[in-house]
Amino acid sequence: MALESVIVRPCDTAQEWQILVDNERKPALLIGPGLGFGSAQKAEVMMALAAKRPKVVDSDGLTNFADTPEILFQALHTDCMLTPHEGEFMRLFGEIEGDKPSRAFAAAQRAGCIVLLKGAKTVIASPNGDVQVNNNVPL
Repeated sequence: MALESVIVRPCDTAQEWQILVDNERKPALLIGPGLGFGSAQKAEVMMALAAKRPKVVDSDGLTNFADTPEILFQALHTDCMLTPHEGEFMRLFGEIEGDKPSRAFAAAQRAGCIVLLKGAKTVIASPNGDVQVNNNVPL
């Protein structure tokens, strides 16, 4: 049994998207997977970021800002989390020197929110300096 209806809600218009984003019964928003690319999708991410609740930006939500990451960073706040894999990380932040925890922390400072850098050893970094490495690798 699939539970897509729990997290997936198609919206055909910007007005439908705004209604969904403004729905305060949704305690958090996940923005990006399956979103697609273009100016309309960028606008949808920006609408969602303006909502006053926690949000996770992943996948297409990140890649839409590969050419204009500063626009994304300016819209983020401490209740946001970016969840890039290495490719998405490079597209947003470019080349950052150092080990994975140092790079994730530098990205969190630049973005002003939590950055969860996915991979075999996922790193979670906050702008205030908290950095955790998840060494749990599934068998």
